[in-house]
Amino acid sequence: MVMTMNYKEFMKHIKKNEGNHVYLFYGKERYLINWAIDSLKKKYVEKEFENFNYNAVDIKQTNADEIINICETLPIMAEKRLVLVDRYSVLEGEKVKSFGESDEKKMASYIDDIGRTCIVIFVCGEKLDKRKSIYKKINKLNSVFEFSKLSTNDLKKWVEKRFKNAAKTINVKNTLLLIESCGYLDKDSDYTLFNLENDINKILHYVGDADEIKESDIMDSISSGLEKNIFVLIEAITSGNKAQGVKLLSHALLFGEAEYKILALIQRQFDNMLQVKIMRERGKDTAYMKQQLGLPDFVIKKLLKNASGLTLNALKKNMIKMYEMDKNIKTGVMDPRLALEMLIAEI
Repeated sequence: MVMTMNYKEFMKHIKKNEGNHVYLFYGKERYLINWAIDSLKKKYVEKEFENFNYNAVDIKQTNADEIINICETLPIMAEKRLVLVDRYSVLEGEKVKSFGESDEKKMASYIDDIGRTCIVIFVCGEKLDKRKSIYKKINKLNSVFEFSKLSTNDLKKWVEKRFKNAAKTINVKNTLLLIESCGYLDKDSDYTLFNLENDINKILHYVGDADEIKESDIMDSISSGLEKNIFVLIEAITSGNKAQGVKLLSHALLFGEAEYKILALIQRQFDNMLQVKIMRERGKDTAYMKQQLGLPDFVIKKLLKNASGLTLNALKKNMIKMYEMDKNIKTGVMDPRLALEMLIAEI
């Protein structure tokens, strides 16, 4: 059985000069999908002839016959024509009025007939119906690539490269701080590389002509929401730096974060700390914790570090206190801001 490949394998594919006549790209990271499309454009389409030899179509605005006609058109002053079939959502099970079952069948059948002068790229969302004929055909050609979120190590390299390209230096500690603060690796986060690139641009604008990215640059320029610097807040609380905790809380409220959301984020992290504390006391290693919680290694290590100064009993008492505060805030017994400040002071 042919396995779906990722962006690293696509990089190797491009470097090896391997040419396929059809590709299927899908996954959460549209940023990486766009990069893959641009890589194919640079490889096969000369810039001065892009208007003639590159076509991007949306199936919600076309049909199979029109797509096939474009593919059959010979390229001008080049060996290849590149055709992007974007939002091919029928492969995700979506019903598209202008692109019915007959269109799906035609496209699946055409995979076998794509000529040497054309490369077709199908782009979908996060999930595919792998029972469909077109998926099976493209998969057999080793041309299905999933562009999911980057791993911790790959994300670290990606961040470092962005700063290097901007002629800035950033040490490992601050690189990890940025990754932790942005929330990219959170299991349920919708934060993507587009968001991270935007935050990096904010940092670059903030530092101006300075050569090095410092911790304060990161926190001052992207700490517009508590979710982005939750680890910093928790570290401040558990290390006894209550003043820093209150400062971070004030910053989050200033930028419009809701008190109930702040409390929910604190609860989530303390719940994770409680779980890793229990697992550690039962002799479980970080690999086991990672599997159970679905969190990356460095997050597990950070949770263990923050939990190290608290006993299991203290963590349990703090969780009970948070649930009581949550109830008091929602029922109007306590002022939300005052409740949060008291919580930070009492933990």
